[in-house]
Amino acid sequence: MKKAINTLAAVVLSLFFIAIVLVIMIGVRKVQDADNGTAAFVFAGIEFLVLLLVFGLGRSVSSAIGVEMYAVLCTTTVIYVIVGSVINCIAPDDLSTVWFTLINLALLFIYAVISVPLCVTGANSAQDRVPADPMNPRNMPDPYSLGRVNNLPNNAPDPRTAAPMGYNNETIAAAQATDPIGFSAQQVQQNYAPSQQPRDRQ
Repeated sequence: MKKAINTLAAVVLSLFFIAIVLVIMIGVRKVQDADNGTAAFVFAGIEFLVLLLVFGLGRSVSSAIGVEMYAVLCTTTVIYVIVGSVINCIAPDDLSTVWFTLINLALLFIYAVISVPLCVTGANSAQDRVPADPMNPRNMPDPYSLGRVNNLPNNAPDPRTAAPMGYNNETIAAAQATDPIGFSAQQVQQNYAPSQQPRDRQ
């Protein structure tokens, strides 16, 4: 609920800012009458769209790239929109069509160069931070691993060499003599386990 309220507040502030810029462009500067009026409104529309996407989809974007990266993205977007709005309000009458278009394209390119790698890096980092599924057998600890064995109490038997219940010293000695290098409790249980088949009655 709190994130939804924050997103709604950001969208309202963005719309308020867009309204101010449009009033300045149309009512004060009369950009629609300038030679670069059409280009100014096109680039202003791109800036407003980027602003609404970043802040309107803030909850989804922050979940995808991380809160830290999203904060940097918001700062970069605000700077891009403010600089672009200033150019669109002041420069249409002072610059030629070529220079006005080139400056806006260069500004958009700089914003893309910063924001796209930012989003990609944040998305990759967010995927690395996803917790492992504890129910996945691959993520379960190995009881025969060295670290697990070293963490056992001093008087606890080593699970790699401890004989399973029901095996005497003679069975263990036979297993060691057969395979002294690869001897383990699992091999003892597999190779020398008592037969589970019921005995035939005489």
